[in-house]
Amino acid sequence: MASPGARDWPTNWRGVFFDGPEADQDYQGDEIPVWTLYVGDQNANPTLTVYRLYAFDAATNLARQMSQDRHIELVQDATPV
Repeated sequence: MASPGARDWPTNWRGVFFDGPEADQDYQGDEIPVWTLYVGDQNANPTLTVYRLYAFDAATNLARQMSQDRHIELVQDATPV
């Protein structure tokens, strides 16, 4: 049974996944937002490096650039704080 929101992508499909924010802590222990960005397979499993960015605009720009450079779909579930 497919998970809710699952997509029927080919098995060799790759996309740039951009999600967040999630809670993280800075060096003083204060809560700060972090966005996650990576190239993943049809099951949203990372295939390469997972990036954690602390600025939404920078994360958005990197996600778009990665998608354009690799000619793959951008799957954006991220929102600003």
